[in-house]
Amino acid sequence: MSNKLSLHIPQNWTITKLENLVTKFMGGGTPSRRNSAYYQGNIPWMTVKDMTSHRPQKVTEYITLEAVTNSATNLIPPDTIIIATRMSLGKVVRVPFEVAINQDLKALILPNDIEKDFLEYWYISEASNIQSLGTGTTVKGIRLEVLQQLKIPLPPLNEQKRIVGKIEALQRRSQRVKEAIDAIPQLLDQFRQSVFAAAFRGDLTADWRENNPDVEPASMLIERMASQMIRGKETGRAATINVIPGRAALSVGNTQIPVPKNWFRVPLLKIARLESGHTPSRKHPEYWDGDIPWIGIVDAREHHGKYIFDTLKHTNEKGLANSAARLLPKNTVCLSRTASVGYAVIMGQQMATSQDFVNWICNDALLPEFLL
Repeated sequence: MSNKLSLHIPQNWTITKLENLVTKFMGGGTPSRRNSAYYQGNIPWMTVKDMTSHRPQKVTEYITLEAVTNSATNLIPPDTIIIATRMSLGKVVRVPFEVAINQDLKALILPNDIEKDFLEYWYISEASNIQSLGTGTTVKGIRLEVLQQLKIPLPPLNEQKRIVGKIEALQRRSQRVKEAIDAIPQLLDQFRQSVFAAAFRGDLTADWRENNPDVEPASMLIERMASQMIRGKETGRAATINVIPGRAALSVGNTQIPVPKNWFRVPLLKIARLESGHTPSRKHPEYWDGDIPWIGIVDAREHHGKYIFDTLKHTNEKGLANSAARLLPKNTVCLSRTASVGYAVIMGQQMATSQDFVNWICNDALLPEFLL
């Protein structure tokens, strides 16, 4: 079994198994449904369906202390890493309150020598691999012994803290970007994954390592932890956060920006012809389902910022002849202007559009992609 971990790790890091970093894997259970009184208490009882975020603030069901005593469930301390071992493989949460768990979850009890945030972020980065290790026909689960054998690249404790700080700073920047450009969630997800990949290769802390060549190797951390677990002692830790300052954005508002030498500011109408669009009557089905692509708002939203080669709806010559819609040439730049303002596409072939667009046919002075 392999969790696809590259063996190329920084100096003073080590590769170890998850079981070497966890003091105890705590399981759970479900109190008998036959006793309805068990489910009328005030102890939060967590299942996979409550793992809606990395920091859930509430659960669906609550049980009594008697239910805990008479079942396989366990009470998990606040802020403990809890993972799904059945159904939603790869999910991980920490809750701010004491919680009981069912049999589809496991709690990871860690010694103080391991940065809890670091282990959680590593687990998130391994989500797709953990899903691939699941077995079962209808519902996939992962065995405890498989989880225990997962390999993790482990830096020294101080570098763990710095990696966490780097990830959290980059995630804050990522969140600001997401709020600004919510139309491209896929790109943000790729950015997030690349941050994790860089973090666990040691890229985010390369400068710090260069400035701290004498830091204690992680292999020594493992040896010390092993001896501490045998003695039953754990040392405390104090987390630190490194913040990466964001780059300031340039805001121009309505201010005119001077153009460079050899540029000219001209009205768009002087270098492109404006054409409108229209919608053939829906009362005449014979105007539709032809071979002429017809751009609507949904098409523009889906292909925003790109060439469009096909559309959801198609009209025909009869539809054009009996409406104000017209066939526009390839490379026409279309901008939505009514219900959803600001979506822009370039026609990859001859098409028509609805009246929701202004359409620009560029002359030789203006590259359509530049206009887009």
